[in-house]
Amino acid sequence: RQGVLPFPSFWASTRPFNTPLGPYLTKYTLTVLMILAPPAGDAFNFVTDLQVFPSAFFSVLMAVGLYVVRYRRKRLGLTRKDAQFWAWDVVVVFNIFVNLYLLVMPWYPPEKGQGDVSFWYGTYIVTGIGM
Repeated sequence: RQGVLPFPSFWASTRPFNTPLGPYLTKYTLTVLMILAPPAGDAFNFVTDLQVFPSAFFSVLMAVGLYVVRYRRKRLGLTRKDAQFWAWDVVVVFNIFVNLYLLVMPWYPPEKGQGDVSFWYGTYIVTGIGM
């Protein structure tokens, strides 16, 4: 809507169903491509494993950022009742621990030194960090 992406009318349009059809169509196309394009075996396993590490990293940053925002709002004297949306602390902390687990556990080698691919089990971790 701010014109950052090319074709902003496509990305920001909510016609005809009052939903952003452009982003939904993009996500649908990428999902179908992900299901049909990679051959079964190592390529598919690698690509599906690849999304775990960056996603967990982003989720940890987002949850920690939530606490930063809460801290700053508290310093300004705003209460949680002033917020339009809020989450329980126990849920946010649980989310942080789950995603930290997803960040740490892939570094431990699997039994027999081989994961679900025929090459080094940590390739998707290093690729995810590189991304």
